[in-house]
Amino acid sequence: MRAFFAGLGIGGYVLLLAAALLVYVPAFFAINWGLTPELSARYIAGSGVIVVAFLITVIALQSVTPFFMLSLVFEIFVVALTWWLVMYVYAYPPDAYNFSLVHLGLTGVLIAWNLMRYRKHLRALMDDD
Repeated sequence: MRAFFAGLGIGGYVLLLAAALLVYVPAFFAINWGLTPELSARYIAGSGVIVVAFLITVIALQSVTPFFMLSLVFEIFVVALTWWLVMYVYAYPPDAYNFSLVHLGLTGVLIAWNLMRYRKHLRALMDDD
């Protein structure tokens, strides 16, 4: 039964990731059709690549955890809020760069923290076997 609920939780995360990408990506490129790709914090944060990497670490961490982690829901909420702020001020470069740096920094820290917790839970699973 525990495996069923774990699979249900992971399936929920995968569906959340797919829904976010299916809703967001077409809107971003439709609104910014004439925008050329650039290597800047504003473009990287706005494109959503870092959010996809973050959601993948959330899915991986939840997959090796034997219980539902409510902290991951709060992490997703915080990253989504900062991403929304980046998108809200995307057209105003001075503010957009500040929010982009905050979003990229916070998301990068959460990715590193999730990967460390993933390794810890994976090591505990390997020791149990």
